[in-house]
Amino acid sequence: MTLPVLGVDLGGANLKYVSLEGRAHCTAFPMWTDYQRLASQLQLDLQEHYPGRHQVAATMTGELADCFVDRQQGVDHIAQALVSACKALHWPAPAFYHVDGTFHDEAETRAHCDRAAASNWHGLANFVAKVSRWDAVECLSDLMQQLTAAPTSAHSTALLIDIGSTTSDLIPLKNGDIASSSATDFDRLKERSLVYLGCQRTAVCSLIEQLPFAGTMVPVMRELFATMDDVRLLTGHQAENNHDFDSADGKARGRLEAANRMARMIGLDHRNVSMQDAESMAHHIHQQAQSVLTAAIDTLIANEQTTENAIWLISGHGMDLLSEARSKHSGTRMVSLQDILGPEVSRSAPAFAIAALYQHSL
Repeated sequence: MTLPVLGVDLGGANLKYVSLEGRAHCTAFPMWTDYQRLASQLQLDLQEHYPGRHQVAATMTGELADCFVDRQQGVDHIAQALVSACKALHWPAPAFYHVDGTFHDEAETRAHCDRAAASNWHGLANFVAKVSRWDAVECLSDLMQQLTAAPTSAHSTALLIDIGSTTSDLIPLKNGDIASSSATDFDRLKERSLVYLGCQRTAVCSLIEQLPFAGTMVPVMRELFATMDDVRLLTGHQAENNHDFDSADGKARGRLEAANRMARMIGLDHRNVSMQDAESMAHHIHQQAQSVLTAAIDTLIANEQTTENAIWLISGHGMDLLSEARSKHSGTRMVSLQDILGPEVSRSAPAFAIAALYQHSL
């Protein structure tokens, strides 16, 4: 009997799971502090959210967390943790995706850590580029069948844009393949296909030098006082969550708390900075974040890695950060994977892609 496939994306801040039927779950997991309990958290998540035995297909990005001396140690630890969790549940050994587009066991993954490291972007791009060529028989879920009908890069040029909590991937696709020779984060940073800007965790002080307040521009404090989460709360692009305390100061993700965190960026607090002031500062930061992404896209076009008329395939949960780029390139055809996959699966799109690729490889 063939087991259902479960895609797992082992990141540095989140553990994401998606089945081919579209059951998605995300657990906030700060790898840099909690890495020693990774195996137990994985076992708990798998047991609670995916009853019954599954075949796990995994990708990772958490190996870069600074709790690890190097990526080799990170890949070793993450691979061992997932193998341990699956073994404890009497599930088969997991398969790990590599940036050569193939799946391997734990031993091969640890022996070739650079092929397994930071592989989730490649899995998503590989899947999106190829899925339109799969037969309906090969698409074992409704979501996959819907994707085959969406315009991808099978016969054209496309740019896959995936905006996550920490980073944004801008991946050129051409004629059903990934149109980039880059395999590592280092290479992708150089070509601007990896932008270290996300819709949640990015520190405000890394984006701007000064903020508008009381009719003047005030230099910011270079401290982790506020993040893009706060910016998007104050601009209305993200809902409040008073049960979530994974913020810069450990307080709730509410608008009042976000405004106070924003005030600290210029050495003040809620007694001096009104909600309107905080919102004004947030809009200034949000605009700068948009400009960063626009500049990266323009660089890819200027370097002829993608084209002005490429289809944009947009994934993730930070589409508001593309407003400037979408306005500048208003003639570009844009397809939202969120509209096809739904918001929860789109947020964890690489995990879904890895599950689909593994299923297709059987």
